[in-house]
Amino acid sequence: MRSPCAMYNILENEHVEGTYNVSGVDEIQNIEDCHFHLYGKLESKPLKKIGHITALDDLVGKANIKASVQ
Repeated sequence: MRSPCAMYNILENEHVEGTYNVSGVDEIQNIEDCHFHLYGKLESKPLKKIGHITALDDLVGKANIKASVQ
């Protein structure tokens, strides 16, 4: 099934290097048709991509709002 979607990359903080923690995962997983993907990197460097959030909806604007959870 195809559906409008939006994806936001999750970047490491610009001041963090090494091991990291991700907060807010439970909140994201509780949003209907919103999916959290963490790449499993053991360590990170400043501003490196560590995962992404993908949200689906009937309209791309609604999907964008879901995916932009702060």
